[in-house]
Amino acid sequence: MYIEKFIEYFNKNRDKRFFCFKTFFGETIAQQTPPSEKKILSLVNNFDQIVNQTKDAIIVNLYLNKSFPFTEKFMTSTVANFIYVFVEKNPISSNYEAKLIFLLHLSKMKLSFDDFDLMFDKTGSIEIVNFQSNGLIDLFSKIKSNSTIMKALNCVICDFSGKSVEKSDLDSISIEFFKSRIPGLNGFAGLRKVYVSSSRIEELIAEIKYRKYTQDDEKILLDLYFVRLILHEVTREKKNAFFFAIKRVIFKNVKKLNVS
Repeated sequence: MYIEKFIEYFNKNRDKRFFCFKTFFGETIAQQTPPSEKKILSLVNNFDQIVNQTKDAIIVNLYLNKSFPFTEKFMTSTVANFIYVFVEKNPISSNYEAKLIFLLHLSKMKLSFDDFDLMFDKTGSIEIVNFQSNGLIDLFSKIKSNSTIMKALNCVICDFSGKSVEKSDLDSISIEFFKSRIPGLNGFAGLRKVYVSSSRIEELIAEIKYRKYTQDDEKILLDLYFVRLILHEVTREKKNAFFFAIKRVIFKNVKKLNVS
């Protein structure tokens, strides 16, 4: 397994100030028959079935990711935080699942060295929380049953894969809230679920209040925030791949979706 080699290599070099992925890749993966394409995991109902596959996929995807700055030197302490996610003491917890899936998304992203450095350092801060917001949960249910959104999803999915979206595709999706110290992270798609950042919601609400937007404007922004995450989740499910949402987005004409 690639992840075992990665952890072993790191432990041998953990006393050094800097860690270079290029050296690790050159001494391990490149010495074998290197994988030629990024790994895409099969969707299953139980994450425990694909934990080891997920770990390996993260390492392979970083190796194949042309934007990953593998020649740069990361602080060893930063890579240690990255490693801690893989060796967490409670590998069946919901926090563990969320962190690994986030890293799977990250391994395929086009980011700068500073971005990867930040994500490696902060991924361990992801923590599933019981976020008290009945309004958002109700909104999530309305989004899943909204006919206008279903039509929009069908258009997008058909363009990508030629497949259609059934109501059952949305009915099986649940929502989990998490907090983290990752700046600008709105949420990401998991297995039959959407992870939504309560930290980001609180930041958005605070910013809206600071800028003195109206309550209607606040609702509009939050409505489309959820619509976007649902779109990512269903697209992922139909394409048998993972997607992930980061960065702030500005939405207009939300009321046309009739979610209220």
